[in-house]
Amino acid sequence: MLHNDVIPFYQKLGINIEVVLTDNGREFCGTEAHPYQIYLALNEIELRRPRTNGFVERFNRTVLDEFFRTKFYEH
Repeated sequence: MLHNDVIPFYQKLGINIEVVLTDNGREFCGTEAHPYQIYLALNEIELRRPRTNGFVERFNRTVLDEFFRTKFYEH
């Protein structure tokens, strides 16, 4: 999604993505040889993870509770 949608969208607007904020999930972090970190480095994008996961985790829970769970329970 980042490669196919997000970066091209912002490039069309003339905006460079300099930083990506993620949670501490395995899909985003690991060693410097982690594929996601390599991809960001090749595109000169800094990876930032919060010192505490509170904000990102709370945001994810709010999105899950307010949007996705309500749709799953609708018939």
